[in-house]
Amino acid sequence: MRKHAKLNVPKVNLHPLRITQGWKVNYNHFVEIDPRTLEANDDSWFLFTDSLLQLYHEQSSITLDLGWVPDISPEGNYWF
Repeated sequence: MRKHAKLNVPKVNLHPLRITQGWKVNYNHFVEIDPRTLEANDDSWFLFTDSLLQLYHEQSSITLDLGWVPDISPEGNYWF
């Protein structure tokens, strides 16, 4: 039997982005939460994963990938 846990993750806005022409947003899960304000046991840490934002520039074949490493950890940092 599977048990489900209910997390208390708030609804939050995505960071507003200004993307110049030529860039494509593959995914955006980069939220407006300052990790310095979170307690270690806050369920909001579940929003901090290694796949937060990915941008791709086709003309120059550049991929920018932003994440939080290690996943869901108060000891983590943004990584790109």
